[in-house]
Amino acid sequence: MLNPTAILEPEIKKKFTSIADLLYYFPKICPNNITELDREWRMLRNVDFSFNQNKTPDIIDFWKHVQELRNGDESQTFPTLCELVNKLLCLPHSSAAVERLFSAINIMKTKLRNRISTTTIKGVLHTKSEITDCYSFEAT
Repeated sequence: MLNPTAILEPEIKKKFTSIADLLYYFPKICPNNITELDREWRMLRNVDFSFNQNKTPDIIDFWKHVQELRNGDESQTFPTLCELVNKLLCLPHSSAAVERLFSAINIMKTKLRNRISTTTIKGVLHTKSEITDCYSFEAT
C-alpha cells in the first residue's frame, strides 16, 4: 500500500481505496484519528504528482516529497498519514540479522565455554563483523 506504484498507477490504485486494511495489522502504532487518516489517504490518491512518467520514484523519496507538501497556510498537507508512514517504514522487514547473531553466540558459548563473559562475546562479535578479509587485514 505504501509503495509509490500503488498510489500513482491507476490500475493498482483501485485496489487500495481505504487505509483501514493497514490499520488492522498495526493497531498499536496507528493514530487515534482514523477518520482524518482515511481522509488524507483519499486526498493523496487524487494529488497529481509531477514525477517522471517512465520511472517510479523510490519509496523513501516519494514519502519525503509527500511530507514536504504544504497547504496555503504553510501547514503540512498530510501530517497524520506521514506520521504513520514514518513509523511503518522504521519497522524491520525480517529478523534474519538477529537470528544470525543468536546463532553466532550459541556457537561461541558451548558447554566447555559456559563461563565466557558478555564482554568477551561482545568483543568477538564486533571483531568478527569488522574483519571481513583476514588475509589482507593489517593490525595497527
